[in-house]
Amino acid sequence: MFAIVFIIFVTWKRGPTWYLRISPYIYFLAMFTNYILLPLFNLGVFLYFTIHPDYDLKQEPLESWVIFFCIVCFSRLIEYVSTVRKLLSEDYAYFKAMKKRLAEPVPEETEAAGENKEFEENQAEEG
Repeated sequence: MFAIVFIIFVTWKRGPTWYLRISPYIYFLAMFTNYILLPLFNLGVFLYFTIHPDYDLKQEPLESWVIFFCIVCFSRLIEYVSTVRKLLSEDYAYFKAMKKRLAEPVPEETEAAGENKEFEENQAEEG
């Protein structure tokens, strides 16, 4: 439940510097838990109930829920492998590039400031 709430309501791109250092890892852990660990655990439980001879799923009222949840968990694994993993890596690469870009001075501004300074010095010498 924590992983889902964190993914939905907590941003990992804004906050104090100490949080920004660890937030991508917390976000990745939450995504990994939501899309890999929990579905694999639930698929394991499904296999246990399917293979164990004491549980006859045809007689149990849980049969339809177990099968439905197995399909949902399997689709989460497929979704992670096919789309979420790629989106996460692209989003993190974009985040790092923007963070790097914001940390560096913009060359146009630096050149313009230098030209402006030279112009002011020339005006001071002439006048």
